[in-house]
Amino acid sequence: MIAHTAEPAQLFVESLTSAGYRWRHPRSLHTDDGLLFGALRREGGSVALQWGVHTGRLGALPEAVPLTARRTVNAAWVGPRAPQDVLGDMFEALRACGLGPDVVVCRLADQTRAGDPVRAALARLGIPQTGEGPDIEVPPGTPRRMRGTHGVLLSLDCQLGPPCSAACAPGCLCGRYLHLGDGRFTGPARAAGPPVFEFLAAEDAVSCGSARLRDPFDLPPLRGLLESVAARLPELLALPAPGQALRLVVDHTRAVALLLATGSVPGPRGPAHTTRRLLRRAAGTVVLAGAPAAGMADLVALAGSAHGFPALSVAARYLVERETAAFDRAVAAGHRHFLRCLARRPTPDELAAELARLRSERGVPLALTLNWCRQQGISVPLPLIAAADLRDA
Repeated sequence: MIAHTAEPAQLFVESLTSAGYRWRHPRSLHTDDGLLFGALRREGGSVALQWGVHTGRLGALPEAVPLTARRTVNAAWVGPRAPQDVLGDMFEALRACGLGPDVVVCRLADQTRAGDPVRAALARLGIPQTGEGPDIEVPPGTPRRMRGTHGVLLSLDCQLGPPCSAACAPGCLCGRYLHLGDGRFTGPARAAGPPVFEFLAAEDAVSCGSARLRDPFDLPPLRGLLESVAARLPELLALPAPGQALRLVVDHTRAVALLLATGSVPGPRGPAHTTRRLLRRAAGTVVLAGAPAAGMADLVALAGSAHGFPALSVAARYLVERETAAFDRAVAAGHRHFLRCLARRPTPDELAAELARLRSERGVPLALTLNWCRQQGISVPLPLIAAADLRDA
């Protein structure tokens, strides 16, 4: 059993279970972040905490983006019930986390002109409304019989500080608004089916909103992990973007620890390939900083223990060490190939094509090969590499 990582999400769950919602056992680890649409059949309320690994942002990790491994709070009500009552349960649970109407703002996206009852319910509950919320798509692969009729979509944001201007609203780049979660009222797919309300929020967003923090890396478990990794790998702090590099290593080793805890070992395809990619990206950042990648198993174990994941087993440690050694060999072979390529005095287009192939065929991170170019006094425009990558694809 993977332990909870933050108290506010547990307070949210306890508020709903005390209101009669049943606890649903988490499903197996998933890699999508859609709502629970189509998975609910039993009438009444339910709530769950669900871990997931989301790999849609495996490019460069900015300093404040959704975490790769994160847990979501999923709540739902199946069956006929007044919107005010259902929304009242959700906002009471948020209030238990310290997120009252004074800081929560709701955005609505009304596709079927059924928004008036919901807007009226929000007004009676004292929840501010502003703008239009984003569309929430049906998760891909949902059976046709379960798709239903979209009703009202709503998005919740937390206000973290004073507005930057009179036009400041959710979506403003000033960072005042933190996205908490999304909800949806859905009509029945068939005449005899019950209506459904679903709500999904990221645990780290709820925790940040409760503590009035913008960055999840400022939460206690992640902040402590950042400091521990920085102490173990001071070389990361010498990189041009030390904060970004440190966050990437922490984020990816944390996700690998979660995947290993659920039985997903590094491999060539499927979920195993996700584990491999995350591990090798973290190792690539460590190597880029000039530190040895041989200590990745210790970093994964440290990240797992900081978040209450099951301890790294002897077998899992061996697999991480084997994967790291294979990555080291790939980097060494890639560097030899890079030097042979330079000896042929390639044109910029030819060198860009070689860098693209080193990344796609040999698994050498692009940041490493670009660093090798800088060490040789060579500059390769990124558009050339992107064009070569497209030609190979």
